[in-house]
Amino acid sequence: MTMQRTKRQQADVWNSALRAFDQWVDADEAQRALLLERFAADDPDTHASLLRLIAADSEAESAQFLNFGAMVDAVSGDPDAQPLRDLSGTGLGAWRIERLLGRGGSGQVWLAQRCDGRHSAPAAIKVLRGASGDRSSRLRFAREGRLLARLRHAHIARLLDVGDTAEGERYLVLEYVDGERIDRWCDQRCLGIEARLRLFLQVCDAVAYAHANLVVHRDLKPSNILVQDDGDAKVLDWGVAKLLDDGNAADDGDEVTRLGGAPFTPEYAAPEQFANAPVTVATDVYSLAMVLYVLLTGRRPYGDDANTPGDVAREVADDTPRRLSPRAAVHDALSEQLAQQRATTPQQLPRILRGDLDTIVEKALKADPAERYASVQSFGEDLRRYLEGKPIRARRDSRLYVLRKFVGRHRAGVATGVATLFLLLTVAAVVVLQSQRLKSEVARTTAIKNFFLDSYLNVDAYHASGEPADDAFTMLKGALRRIDKFAIDPQTRAETYETVADIFTHLGRSNDARESYQKAAEIYARID
Repeated sequence: MTMQRTKRQQADVWNSALRAFDQWVDADEAQRALLLERFAADDPDTHASLLRLIAADSEAESAQFLNFGAMVDAVSGDPDAQPLRDLSGTGLGAWRIERLLGRGGSGQVWLAQRCDGRHSAPAAIKVLRGASGDRSSRLRFAREGRLLARLRHAHIARLLDVGDTAEGERYLVLEYVDGERIDRWCDQRCLGIEARLRLFLQVCDAVAYAHANLVVHRDLKPSNILVQDDGDAKVLDWGVAKLLDDGNAADDGDEVTRLGGAPFTPEYAAPEQFANAPVTVATDVYSLAMVLYVLLTGRRPYGDDANTPGDVAREVADDTPRRLSPRAAVHDALSEQLAQQRATTPQQLPRILRGDLDTIVEKALKADPAERYASVQSFGEDLRRYLEGKPIRARRDSRLYVLRKFVGRHRAGVATGVATLFLLLTVAAVVVLQSQRLKSEVARTTAIKNFFLDSYLNVDAYHASGEPADDAFTMLKGALRRIDKFAIDPQTRAETYETVADIFTHLGRSNDARESYQKAAEIYARID
């Protein structure tokens, strides 16, 4: 009973130190000093563990090689154990040790170079001290080698070799990743949202490949994802990974005890990990979504009030993750800096994240694993569809949404089509207008023709009754008296007066012509 109580206390110290270390990493120099002072006064055990974590991080950062397993050892190792021997300059199989990258109570990580002439690429060698490593350490070490042997992917740090030293120490030779953790790499280069998504898709591809080989990582977080200078991401530290078809539950139970109650980092863990429920590919989907959330906003989805892993566990159990865009819209001392690191402004960042990105991340962070994306592949596919301007799968399609995404995806083609349609409509309108004008001209011509024909018939009838009507002038004079009574529109009436005036001019009747022109002008003036 006493031993169990001691283990629980050690677990509490470990969890508290891990949370404090994350706060220390994100703080500036003044905030770090205050943080250390507070823990030194209020929680000496956590303070001591925190100092060991900082020391381990300092050694790892000096070589740009951050490894979660080494940091676990720094906290959980036996402080009374004898120092590990110096391997600098020695050989392990085809490898020659150069310098120490990191150390812990049960092992070391060394930078090595191949010495058999086959290639000169550097490697990281993890050495487990066989004599002092406990059963859980050996099981975890063996699992890491077994799982890495299954994984050959461009974005996963490869296992190059395994073996035993002459002293019986087990070692793994891993691809050396000379890079920076993904969140810092993006922030230092002020990558925009689209560039961050494309980099994150490399990680999705790597994890999806691992899942296809029945391997779940279980501890995905920014410090386990390094990005090299060329922009290639590498997923590291598969030491707490699990085979989906591995039925050896006893091994996991031993490891849970050794890691202080949970083989994961609380800030990026899925709800089922806190509840000790079965781990599936959906667990990695959740952790990846947490990483993406931090990449896009610089903040965590549950707020900034949690101070211990217990607080984090309660938030995950009781709260709903905040959507991306409202979280990015928070205005505080960090808003300007976070926006600048994403190549935008505090006002623009929420607008960029609003909509499809909100929906994608929200689905991946569902508390119920069954409600998340069924696979990392489908999660990544929706991100690709977003980048390509296509409708995402996580959102129910509406005609307006699909149309909007189509227009956004084919801006040039739609603009050309709209311009062409406008041109066709303009041409059609001109044709219709010209047709209407032609019809009006024909109608007026017909009306004028009918007027003169009617005038002629009336004059002929006049002549038959015995009144003089023996020339064209007499006919036109009679027609003038009837123009205003004839059922024609003003435009036609004015043109009729103008036509009569032209005939009078031809007949040499200038006064009569002038009078008809004047009447036509008066009608035209009223029309205008």
